[in-house]
Amino acid sequence: QYLAEASLLKNIEALDKRQIAEYIKNNNLTGGVDTLGYHYKILDKGTGGAVDRTDSVFYTYDFKHASGASFFKNSDYQIPRNFLGYTDRFGFKDIPAVRLTLSKLQKGGTARVILPSSMAFGKNGNKTFGVESNEIIVIDLALLTQKNWVEMDNYLLDKFVAAKGLTPVTHPSRVRYVISAEGTGKDDVLSTSKVKV
Repeated sequence: QYLAEASLLKNIEALDKRQIAEYIKNNNLTGGVDTLGYHYKILDKGTGGAVDRTDSVFYTYDFKHASGASFFKNSDYQIPRNFLGYTDRFGFKDIPAVRLTLSKLQKGGTARVILPSSMAFGKNGNKTFGVESNEIIVIDLALLTQKNWVEMDNYLLDKFVAAKGLTPVTHPSRVRYVISAEGTGKDDVLSTSKVKV
């Protein structure tokens, strides 16, 4: 039984290597291989400061099939924030390659990780995500430059406003608003006015 299991593991390892080599060739990638066995490509090193395990960082992730189709990513307006040392934790699995690759970047940097199936969902795959048995996984990562929630709020508001083609007014509280119709009533609305809305 031990020999059969060892043979199966070698076959899976060979399959992983073949799939990764094919992905790298098809996508004209070069890059490194970590000692843990995953491949990575630094797409943009970034120009912001370097980060340490204890630094709090904003980052994005996009898990993909080798075909390029996304199956798990953060939404455009919900950017995760965590200590760098905890960025490998996802609800379905801990993936150290995410933390280790982000640690190679400076703020503003981007990278791509190629996980062998043995470091992803293995022989069982994942039906929820449509991941097949022994399927390699690609993860696109970005380490954002924002240092705190105020900067991130402003970044997300700018992104939303630009996407919608809006020209809002910014209140001192940082709330942005657009008056779509000022109204024709003659009385000023005061903080003490009774109104129906």
